[in-house]
Amino acid sequence: MSALSIPALRCGGPGYMPYSTVLSAGPLTMLFEEGQLRRIRVGQIEVVRRIYTSLRDSNWGTLPARLERPDIQTGSDNFSVRYAMHQHQDDFRFIWEVEISGSADGEIRFQAHGRAFGEMRLNRAAICTLHPLSESCGRPVGFLRGDGTRGQGRFPERIEPQQPFLNLRELTYELRPESAVRIRFEGEGFEMEDQRNWSDGSFKTYAPPQDRPKPFPVGEGWETRQTVTLTLLGEGWKSIPNRTISIAIRPSLLPSRPVPRWGFGLPSHGKALSDADLERLLRLSPSHLRVNIRMASPDWRAELRRGLSESRRMSVALEVAVLLSKASEDLMELAEAWRTAQGGAALWLLFSEVSDTVEPSLLSLARKILSPVAAGSRFGSGSKSDFVLLNRNRIPFGEADVLAFSVSPQVHLTDNRTLVEGLQGQAAVFRSAMALESSEEIRPSPISLKRSPWALSQRNPAAHVPPEFWKQCVDVRQLSLLGAGWTLASLKRLGLHASGKFPGQATYFEATGLLGVMAGSTLDKSELQIPDSDIRIDAEWVFPMYHVFADLAEFQGGTLADWQSQEPLRVDAMLLSIGAKESMLAANLEEKPVRIAVPDFSGFARLRRLNEKNAMSAMAEPVIYRQGAWEILDPVSGPRELELAPFEWIRLDKGKE
Repeated sequence: MSALSIPALRCGGPGYMPYSTVLSAGPLTMLFEEGQLRRIRVGQIEVVRRIYTSLRDSNWGTLPARLERPDIQTGSDNFSVRYAMHQHQDDFRFIWEVEISGSADGEIRFQAHGRAFGEMRLNRAAICTLHPLSESCGRPVGFLRGDGTRGQGRFPERIEPQQPFLNLRELTYELRPESAVRIRFEGEGFEMEDQRNWSDGSFKTYAPPQDRPKPFPVGEGWETRQTVTLTLLGEGWKSIPNRTISIAIRPSLLPSRPVPRWGFGLPSHGKALSDADLERLLRLSPSHLRVNIRMASPDWRAELRRGLSESRRMSVALEVAVLLSKASEDLMELAEAWRTAQGGAALWLLFSEVSDTVEPSLLSLARKILSPVAAGSRFGSGSKSDFVLLNRNRIPFGEADVLAFSVSPQVHLTDNRTLVEGLQGQAAVFRSAMALESSEEIRPSPISLKRSPWALSQRNPAAHVPPEFWKQCVDVRQLSLLGAGWTLASLKRLGLHASGKFPGQATYFEATGLLGVMAGSTLDKSELQIPDSDIRIDAEWVFPMYHVFADLAEFQGGTLADWQSQEPLRVDAMLLSIGAKESMLAANLEEKPVRIAVPDFSGFARLRRLNEKNAMSAMAEPVIYRQGAWEILDPVSGPRELELAPFEWIRLDKGKE
């Protein structure tokens, strides 16, 4: 049997675990990683999430970067860093010369001088600053404009479809009584966008402004000089305690909600599920199967039949996402194909090949044409990609039963910490979606680690997308412990925000394959190879995230409660209950061991771990793992303390069995 290396098993490989240096500037601590300052904190208060240079091409792609000549000087309460960041694409090169300093009085200065070598058209060459959500949302903020005038506002609570602040020179906002932060931007015109539109966990202040023509040409010798300065104001910072050794996990004030429901996508590899795959999949209690139909593709009828066949084998509802190119004609052909295949009721999600949204009249037409051959069906639309398309195009969906949008944490950045930070953005998307002025059901579909094949295919004008195109959707963290912890935390947010028209139901990943919750025994060798790597998976494996779905499936019909972590970017947890049965699930979302303190589990308990020591056996023999990997814990006085290994997640049950 093949096996994964420890780094791959933890979080996809060493490339996803950059080397970090801890820096201090007075009461501030932060991480220096690959030319970026990250998670700038005072104690457990995150002041700024990230400061970094960004270079984006005319398609908003980030040019490959290489850190050169880093020189890091550190003191007990100050530091200085110098480095060069080389970025290139074809014959074009761009070099950032960066100087960063942190002083004992809590000031950080980030200076960047960029110079172009060659010619290119760019959308961005700037320093970007990310502001964390929990410390920003709803807070009053004072700002200085580029013309020297001042104003007052607030970081938005609901996701703002357009830029909340324009023409910025300076931001000042209070983070606790007698404690504020001032951030000054120099050298360019800056503004802020609400990155929660793409399920990011931050607001972003960036340059140049979006109303400036893009892309803009740069030639040999083009230069830019920019500075961002962060200053702590007030005396309250001095009394903030340092981070604790044990992270307390405790019930929050949020009410318990029903355990969420989930479905999976029809595998894009095109192979049927084996009987063994089907048996394993049904243990996860899926509610539906999603099939994607692009009417411009010559293979759409076969894909529709495959979706119908697999949903019948699974005895679950079918969700049919349809990309229409010729609305009336396509709907007539779709109805005939459905009638011939003797399809039953379905959820139809209808989108346009040529526009971001569909007119309500199209839903009326679809209902008229499809209802006679698909009695009992529901009809919906929304955004064929991210929530932003729904948020910015608030047309009346009076005929829609369901509004859908996709969720991916890697629209802007792709590292491990960004994935985890994006979980806060997911929660914001769910809240804001419920606040839209509509009475329809809201459904996230699909939720995936990277852009789904469905989303990426819409960028390719060809009716038939070549196989290598799908490689862009594969993320090796799909089969990692981090992938499992991220899924656990995402499902928690889905469940906690279930209310009214948001019933807490979503489509996650695909059923099998490199984008699935398990490998799939019908796949051939080429379909088991991670693109551009030496990692090959075994056809009989389930992935660690499989066990997250399996644990929640045991509690279908029960409730989910939020258990809050003192440091939610490091540890996330939930409590599941059904009858007298209670279980806590907790995940370490970082590359270092962490100790947690858990209340209400001081009596006899049983514990099951999933970590780098037993994950391979849990993947190869899931039934044996689920039944036999339990450890009985004796009663303790006070909160129960447990240590979690890097990216480990645990299940803690009350009682011995």
